[in-house]
Amino acid sequence: TIHPLLILSLLVSLILNWSVRPRRKLIAISFIVYIVVLAVSALYFVPELVAFARSPQSGVAPAEWSVRAHRWEVLSWLRGTICYAFFVPLLLALTKPAGPRVDPE
Repeated sequence: TIHPLLILSLLVSLILNWSVRPRRKLIAISFIVYIVVLAVSALYFVPELVAFARSPQSGVAPAEWSVRAHRWEVLSWLRGTICYAFFVPLLLALTKPAGPRVDPE
C-alpha cells in the first residue's frame, strides 16, 4: 500500500506547489523518476519474483537460478539507490521559499 500513497503524496505536492517553479521542478524530478522505477519494477522485478516462486515447476537449473538471483539482487540495490538519490530533490524543494507565485503555464 506504500506505492499508491507515495504516488498520491507526490502528485498532491506537485499540484500544491505548481505555481512555485523551483519547487515544481524538484518535485517533478522525484515524481518522474519514481514512476519510471515503478514501471521497471513491474516489467522486470515482479515477473522475476513470480518466476522464482514457481521455480520448482520451471525446470530451470539451480545454477541458472543462482545467476538470476544475483542479477536481481544487484539490480534491486541499484533501484533502491536510484530511488534514494532522486528523493533528495524533495528535500531541496523544502528549502525553496514560496516567493512570488507565477501564473500556471
